[in-house]
Amino acid sequence: MNELMLAVQPWLAAGWVWWTLLAFAAVLLFFVNAPGAVWFVVHILLLGGFVTLASEVTLFGKIVTCLLYVGPLLLLGVGPVRRSLICQPVLQWYRNILPPISDADRAAMSAGTVAWEGEFFRGRPRWRRMMAQPAPGLSVEERRFLSGPVEALCGTLSYTPGELPKQVIEDMRRGGFFALQVPGSYGGHELSEAAIAAVVSRLASSSLAAAMCVHYGNAGSTVALLMRHGTQAQRDHYLPRLASGDDVACLAYTEPGVGGDECAFESRGAPEVQGGEQTLRLSFDKHLVSLAPVATLASVVVRVNDPDSVLGQAASAWTGLALVPVEAQGLERHPMEGFPVTGFPIGRLTGNDVTVPVDALIGGAEQAGQVSGWLAAARIVSRTVGVPALATASAKLASRACGAYARIRFHGGAPLGYFGGVQELLSRMAADTYSLDAMRCVSVGGLADGHGPLVPAGIVKYNATARVTRIAASARRIHGGSAFSNGRPNLWDSARQLAELAPSMDASDIQVRSHLMFARGVLRSHPFLRDEVSAAVNPDSASGLRQFDRLFTRHLSTAFSNGLRTVLLSLAGGRLASTPRKARGTRHWFRGLSRMSAAFAFTSDVLLLVMRGDLVRQQRVAGGMADILSGLYVGAAALKHFRDDGSEDFHRELLDRVLGECLFDIQRSFDDVLANFPRPWLGRVLGWVVFPFGRPYRPTLARLDARVAQLLLVPSAARERLTAGLYQSGEHRDPLHQLDEALARVIDTKPLHRKLRHALTIHLISGSSIDEWIDSAEQAQVLTGEEARLLREAEDKRKLALALQ
Repeated sequence: MNELMLAVQPWLAAGWVWWTLLAFAAVLLFFVNAPGAVWFVVHILLLGGFVTLASEVTLFGKIVTCLLYVGPLLLLGVGPVRRSLICQPVLQWYRNILPPISDADRAAMSAGTVAWEGEFFRGRPRWRRMMAQPAPGLSVEERRFLSGPVEALCGTLSYTPGELPKQVIEDMRRGGFFALQVPGSYGGHELSEAAIAAVVSRLASSSLAAAMCVHYGNAGSTVALLMRHGTQAQRDHYLPRLASGDDVACLAYTEPGVGGDECAFESRGAPEVQGGEQTLRLSFDKHLVSLAPVATLASVVVRVNDPDSVLGQAASAWTGLALVPVEAQGLERHPMEGFPVTGFPIGRLTGNDVTVPVDALIGGAEQAGQVSGWLAAARIVSRTVGVPALATASAKLASRACGAYARIRFHGGAPLGYFGGVQELLSRMAADTYSLDAMRCVSVGGLADGHGPLVPAGIVKYNATARVTRIAASARRIHGGSAFSNGRPNLWDSARQLAELAPSMDASDIQVRSHLMFARGVLRSHPFLRDEVSAAVNPDSASGLRQFDRLFTRHLSTAFSNGLRTVLLSLAGGRLASTPRKARGTRHWFRGLSRMSAAFAFTSDVLLLVMRGDLVRQQRVAGGMADILSGLYVGAAALKHFRDDGSEDFHRELLDRVLGECLFDIQRSFDDVLANFPRPWLGRVLGWVVFPFGRPYRPTLARLDARVAQLLLVPSAARERLTAGLYQSGEHRDPLHQLDEALARVIDTKPLHRKLRHALTIHLISGSSIDEWIDSAEQAQVLTGEEARLLREAEDKRKLALALQ
């Protein structure tokens, strides 16, 4: 021991050793974002050792070193000093630059909950916590309903092109499909959000119009609003009628030229007293009202003007939600023609002096002013349950059909799926399908776990639109002219119809991307910003300062920590980031997302500082940041789905394709954000910080595309798992069944095709078509009679399947 002390003593006497230790400790504590108490203890111990043992350092050097380290600790660690010298001036500056808080901003700050996206704003994803979210599951009763009534309805719909017959609508009404979540005590099926998503997805593989009927009848609908916010009398009256199909409800919200902007609504309601009874006189014009042609009850969103407070509300004008029977005097229905989804009932509702009792307001007059929050929560559920379920089913159907088609359709003697350009499209379709399924499962699982997140709902909706649009375009390119020449709907037609409709479902995609996901979402999901804004507008200055002091100190520490983490993770290629246990070959993907998360969080804080609340108008930058957040969320969802569904043995290469594209897209979005940064020089500096050694991520390689495309080209357990949940009747007239059967026959007879083509190459047989080749090969005894029969049967199946496409 004495010898060790003698060997170490010269090192301990050197000042540079202690300065290195102090600097390393500061970097490490910043990297882990250690609390202030840990900072104080560590530096007091190190400085004590430095003063005592660093004999080579002069007294002046020791004093300067202590002041350099202790000064900032005292300035930031002593509350009264920090509040007086730092937080008070910062809070004043904050109040000066803070834009007016609109009602929409307040709604965004309070709507829904914060889920996964909050981890990315922190810059330090806690992967174990995120991966621990339960996967969605169905009860025994829900599975029985899915395999019984839903399967039977799919069988009815599979062979019904064009309009939904009145009998099908009637069957859906009496089967309770327009009110699936009504509790059993009211005669309903009481399905969970996960079960409703499964029903919508299964129906969408058979009829997109029927699936949309279920979606708009349940997810975020009048039924849900009644269940959550209706009075007891309203629930007792309407829910049994909705469950039995005696009533079908629709939600009348958007208006021509206004959309869903409540502040610009021209629909009006005015309270009146007639014969001692309080009533509402409504005038409205609502368009794009889903289920309007078949509904018997409309919930109409109106702006109620009540300057005399007849209904007891403090505000003179507020948003109300009134239940109006469609046969009410003054109400008219106008079916819509030319809607992208053939057969879906949608129309326009107009009302002129329609009178309803005040009791028709959902929740009663005393809760009428809360309708905006209710509708925001309803849109979250709609974007989380229905839209991804529709997109996922359409994507699975298109991917399965296009994969089979590309394998049985030949060009120049080779299957289409063997060409590199087609493999690229099929690989992208498979990756988009997997991403959609992952987002659907994760978002529905979050609802089941008690979350109703605002920002992820927008991310899921936006990605569902973008990916199903890309899938529809890829399917059209693979099919070529046959996509238009056969005069009948294709198996991927639902993806095409949804691609036309989805950008405007539950708000415009432009609005969701450029406004909701980041510009508004940062108010909701940032770990400190919302509370800082609340502290800044607190009328009690002393209380606001104390609250702001606590939050700003943590915000400042986290921002510096994320800046340092961005640099170090970039230099180390993400290897310093933590990963969950049992990552099973996916650690590099977790590290890549952690690296980009730190860069996203740091860039967000820099933007908030530079743009000073002007994010809403700077939509190009906000849209780029939304794309980065979207890529992080999709990548994390894919990793969780990979762990949850037990597909490690099937979809490893597919996961690599999804994550590689996510990180490449994030990198490209960073380039766009930094190129359009409000301060160009700051954008260049951030570019060096985020990508010190250049851009590390590359586009997908052709060999990976070829391997992923094989998932769709060949029958396998991986193909079945990727496209699970589709309705398949197994009947001869089912086009999907014909495709699958033809694919199986073509794959089974592949050795015989190879023998046939070899014989043709060496001129043992002749002919100008495969039928002639088979006849010639049988005559030349190249093929036996049984082999020729198998080839002819496979060819007949192939031609029949192609004729049905």
